[in-house]
Amino acid sequence: MRKVVIVLGLFFLLFGAVSIGTSAERTVLFELCTSTTCPPCVPANAYLTTAAETYGDDLAIIRYHAWWPAPGNDPFYLVNIDENRARISDYYGVNAVPTGFIEGDDVGSSGSGWSNLIQNHLNVSSPLAIDLEVADGAATAHITAEGAISPNSVVHFVITESNIDYTGTNGDPHHDQVMRDMIPDADGHPLTISQGETVDMSVSYMIDPGWNPSNLEIVVFVQNNTTKEVYQAAKAVIAPPEYYFALSHDETILAIADHEVAEFHGELTNIGEEEDSYRITLHADHLPDNWFPSFCVGDLCVLDELVTDPLAPGESIDNFHADIAPSGFSGQGTITIEIQSINYPSLSFEYEFTAAAGLSLLLVDDDLGEDYETYYEQAVQSYTQTYATVPPEAITTGALSQAHTLIWFTGGDYGNTLTTADQGNLTSFLNGGGNLFVSGQDIGYDLDGTSFYTNYLHADHIQDDTDLVDLTGLSGDPVADGMSIQIAGGDGADNQAYPSQISAINGAVGIFTYDSQPSWEAGLRVETDAYKVVYFDFGFEAINRAGSRDLLMSNILTWFGTPLAIEEEEIVSLVPALLQNYPNPFNPNTAIFFQLPKREHMTLLIYNSSGQLVETLVDSQLDSGPHIVTWDGCNVKGQAVSSGVYFYRLQTESGFEQSKRMVLLK
Repeated sequence: MRKVVIVLGLFFLLFGAVSIGTSAERTVLFELCTSTTCPPCVPANAYLTTAAETYGDDLAIIRYHAWWPAPGNDPFYLVNIDENRARISDYYGVNAVPTGFIEGDDVGSSGSGWSNLIQNHLNVSSPLAIDLEVADGAATAHITAEGAISPNSVVHFVITESNIDYTGTNGDPHHDQVMRDMIPDADGHPLTISQGETVDMSVSYMIDPGWNPSNLEIVVFVQNNTTKEVYQAAKAVIAPPEYYFALSHDETILAIADHEVAEFHGELTNIGEEEDSYRITLHADHLPDNWFPSFCVGDLCVLDELVTDPLAPGESIDNFHADIAPSGFSGQGTITIEIQSINYPSLSFEYEFTAAAGLSLLLVDDDLGEDYETYYEQAVQSYTQTYATVPPEAITTGALSQAHTLIWFTGGDYGNTLTTADQGNLTSFLNGGGNLFVSGQDIGYDLDGTSFYTNYLHADHIQDDTDLVDLTGLSGDPVADGMSIQIAGGDGADNQAYPSQISAINGAVGIFTYDSQPSWEAGLRVETDAYKVVYFDFGFEAINRAGSRDLLMSNILTWFGTPLAIEEEEIVSLVPALLQNYPNPFNPNTAIFFQLPKREHMTLLIYNSSGQLVETLVDSQLDSGPHIVTWDGCNVKGQAVSSGVYFYRLQTESGFEQSKRMVLLK
């Protein structure tokens, strides 16, 4: 999903009739459906790039990115799924990439002929003239009708980004005119205009912090929604703002063990044209009791707020991170990091980071950026409210060791459903007594013959596409129990292009079969001395009735013995805790984190590896709550100590005592 899409306004101004010519010079629009996972897209992209250099301002280009071929992980698709899908499949009906469109006409995938076709369109005048102005977060298109157009026409405003370096599985390292946003969406703005009239249409936009503002354009075009003919296009460069910043980061949610720390690392960059500093504020209103939040910029770690040193344009702080420490208590909590420009205070963004610690039930969202998780979440909520939805790469081994049940879904993926790393993690999880429900229409197609598929999913893949959608559950089975389900239509995802046939082996029991072929199995369950597995080689999300999904999920979790939600959790008072220092190893400064359950006298002492006292950091009475103390690597005399292993010890007058190890590395 996109990080930020904000539409501030849209308005129309209609002016009186003006008698001018009957045609205007044309700017040709080329739309390319492409992907970073598509080998034939590499030469197609190159042909189009050459055309861009040849025709300059006479050619406007938009490149939409698709979710195929496998592995379907194109990042330009994943950050804007809805609008890429809307143009590629919903509007143009494209089912193969690359596919190009000139002025709405399908020109196929053979890029060698595109340049001549572009010239042919340039030779044809347009019934519209568009004068595009872009300034201060707003774009205005002055559209003049010098001829007649269809009343079923729309105006599209599109932000594109160029000069992006990213190498996907097809090896293409450089990307231009990537569609970033359609304002306000892929439906565009209806246009009613008569010959001789001028319509002024304006939109406001904000630059996503994930984009490089130095490489952005706005493309505007008018299209006939009936014939898909594009009447006219225009483009303009977006001038970089004076003040702007970006926080690039990886995961926004992590599943961890309750004794681990969720660390969210990022890089804060000044991407404006002027020097700026930033106020960073931590909000922790949505954390369970006893959880300890903090964030660090460089060696400076705080609990609430700090202002960075000035950053020159292009300069970054690359050792930024926010931490959530559950302190041994399970649950789920979120912190918000607010970053505000000092020189332009109205420029402010908030970033949320969530930790799920020690949970017994995890939903593993492995559906290539689709929103199928909603079907699983709604079904799980009929059984329990205590769960978290996380991508597979955001789960630590500690979280797996404390989890009781995993629900893993792969959506439409067919080339990388469970990676080698996934299979290894699941093998350890199952051998450790875990329970797994895994669902996806192409898991068998992808994994058939692997050790994991045979020995842990206990399945043999028979055929990829049965073209059947009606299934019946095994009578008396604790999971399926004679249920009749359909995996098409209704309120399900309706996404099953390849429902498969499998065979239960190695002690597994087939629990769902196709109605018209009762010997063809589609789902199984297995119970061993170590683990339980339920495996569907179709998408659970496609079951066409919410009631059926709820019942089936409840049956699965009941058979697993998954713990229920706790209606009223016992309120646990704050407990003392000493956390790991950061950074570690360090040179010369490090921050030590601890919390106190009440106001009391305490000491925080530093010792060397021989047990000798090096420094007393705290020897006083402190208030209850979280605290951070920094050690500068000096002894009681203010002298810098040598590299080595040191220990810090927290002692309170109420009897709590705890020590941890740290390393000074010069």
